[in-house]
Amino acid sequence: MNDKNERTKIEQLINNKKGQLDLKLKRHHSINLQGDNIDNINFSGVRFPQAGFCRSNIEDVIFKGANLYRSNFISANIRDVNFENANLYKTDFSNAILYDVNFSQTDLRGSDFIGSSFTDTNFNEANIEGMLIDNSEGKIYELL
Repeated sequence: MNDKNERTKIEQLINNKKGQLDLKLKRHHSINLQGDNIDNINFSGVRFPQAGFCRSNIEDVIFKGANLYRSNFISANIRDVNFENANLYKTDFSNAILYDVNFSQTDLRGSDFIGSSFTDTNFNEANIEGMLIDNSEGKIYELL
């Protein structure tokens, strides 16, 4: 299957809201889903390096074991999402709203969470070296 056909398949899955969907595609590069409503999709194990999810609403999605390094989730609304064991190296989550998100055992080295809000977010055993985060006064911290 070529990249255009795979992109069409992904768009059809995102537009189809009839329950849990399972995506078994393994190779993608620079996919752009900015501003989309993405829900009830299983992206486990996919490779979406440098993917664009800016300003997207992402709910009930599984990215378990996915490779999303250097992706963009700026100002995204992320709810009930599982990133367990995913590669999120240098991914930008700045100004994102994260509610009930699982980052356990995830590679978050160098990722940017400045301006983001967290509710019920799990970072157990995540690699957070160099991750950027700020406090309510806007002071920025780089985690070691």
